Order: sequence, then structure tokens, then C-alpha cells
Amino acid sequence: VITVLDLPNQPTIAGELNVCLNTTETYIATSNTTNYTWTTTGGIINGNNVNWTAVGNQTLTVTPTNFCGNGLSASANILVEAIPNITQGINGDSIVCPGLFVYTLPPLNNVNYTWSISGGGIIQATSNTANINWITPGNYEITTVLSNNCGVGDTITQAVTVLIPPQLSNEIVGEGQVCNG
Repeated sequence: VITVLDLPNQPTIAGELNVCLNTTETYIATSNTTNYTWTTTGGIINGNNVNWTAVGNQTLTVTPTNFCGNGLSASANILVEAIPNITQGINGDSIVCPGLFVYTLPPLNNVNYTWSISGGGIIQATSNTANINWITPGNYEITTVLSNNCGVGDTITQAVTVLIPPQLSNEIVGEGQVCNG
């Protein structure tokens, strides 16, 4: 009996395509063979397990092999994200009068920004921008917490002092009668 083998079919890759930095994911290749060679641009491979060590778009490639040689490789694009952390503070005025002021942080892809204030006004936030209508004079704090699919990152704060508006007297002080000149 003679068995004639052919090169293995091109495999398909199954597994997580959006992963977190420093996590290990298991990938499965399916083809008409049992031997596979895995390579990647952003991680450490142990069999079909990948410990993702580089942030960004990475490529995972699997090549099927048998006695006849290598079949066509298959690749998957993997997005590796990290817990969001930034070093920049909140951009916006820290000494204000009552009124509307805008506060921002750098825009980051796939990051949620949760804004809050300790009091003194009304906040409306969208992504990396918060519009705050300061109403009550005093000392307050703006807080932003960054998060994504990988977890909760930095908490960024900024102290804000809302000044008391100048008080005008209803009465004009001065001489009631004056001379020309």
C-alpha cells in the first residue's frame, strides 16, 4: 500500500483578535494536517499560545507542514491594547470666574473618558472634552478616569478655583454738587 500525500491545505486561524498587553491567548489552526509553525510580530510564542508583548497592530501567522513540505500560510491581524495611561494633565483654566469653560485631554483611540467635578457647577462631557459651567465660587476638583477593554487606567485631576464675581454697589459715592473744571 502506497499513500500519496499532498501539501497541507491553507489553515484558518481561530482566537481573539483584540487582546490586552501582557496576556496570553490560545489560537487554533484548522487544516488537513496536525503540524503547524506559528510566528508573530508582537509576542512570545509557546506552541499555539501567544503572550502579547507589543502594543498596536500585530500579525499572527501559521504555516501548516507535513512530510511533503509547507502549505500556504494564513495570517490574522491582532490589535494589542494596553490599559490607558497618559502623563499629560487636563488642559484648561484653573482659576476662573463663574461661566462656561472647556477642559480637554489628548484623544486616544478605543479609550473611555469618565469626567466628574467635586461641585460648583454643571458638567457635560463627550469623550476627551468636558464643558463645565462653573456656578458657585469655591475650590473644586475636576477628575477624569481613563478605561478600555483592558481595564481602568490613570485618574487625572486638576484643582480649580472659582472666584467670587466683583460686587458693585448700587450707590455712587462722591460730591453731590461740583464746580466746572
